[in-house]
Amino acid sequence: MTPPDRRIAAGLFILTFIAYAYFFNGGGWNQNAQFDLARALVERQTLHIDGYRVNTGDVSWVPISGTWHAYINKPPGVSLLAAIPYAPLYAIEHALHVPLDSWLWMTVNAWIVTILTCGVTGALVPVVLYWYGRRGGASPRVATGVALAIAFGTMAFPFSTMLFAHVPAAFFTLLAFVWLDERPLLAGMAAGIAGICFYICIPAAAVLFIGAWLRSRRTAIRFALGGIPFGILLGVYQQLCFGSPFITS
Repeated sequence: MTPPDRRIAAGLFILTFIAYAYFFNGGGWNQNAQFDLARALVERQTLHIDGYRVNTGDVSWVPISGTWHAYINKPPGVSLLAAIPYAPLYAIEHALHVPLDSWLWMTVNAWIVTILTCGVTGALVPVVLYWYGRRGGASPRVATGVALAIAFGTMAFPFSTMLFAHVPAAFFTLLAFVWLDERPLLAGMAAGIAGICFYICIPAAAVLFIGAWLRSRRTAIRFALGGIPFGILLGVYQQLCFGSPFITS
């Protein structure tokens, strides 16, 4: 992109991110379950949320060696993404002896993790749309208008303020689409991340693969190679939690 395009893209990101961060929609069973798994991964290095499940009913109970454990009843992708910003945050707060289980700090940490996971990916959606529009020949005004309409005039806005899977999955699916022809390996990786965030993105990735195969088998193979590691990761997760790579929560 040209320098003016970069400035517009940066402005879109900053404006959208500030709005999404400001309108934090708090917790709920879905959001709490996602954050519980992120906490379990970082704080206890476990996949079950036995120590955190009091704030959610979105759990699956699984007996392991005679003991029942609670796992979140959703794909793990958003929690894995959320664990990335939570890890340094936890390290700092743990060193400062912050009461992490208090209502105040759980809310503060949930907000920080939400804006650094869903807020960031949500704010990147209009940036990608602007870049894609400009690459396709749209004027800066039209590309900006479409990007802002999607950012503030659709369900992308509320879902970017909650720790749900919708926005991260949509963002990575969008990346898979726009990268497919020029960067198929990265496109496959993006599709893989989307798939472990939201199962419905897996058939979407299959559609992208078929479309790529019809145009170029080499592109389709590179796309598949990018996504396969994430499919394996999801299978390992389901094997460890539910006893089979083909059993979901």
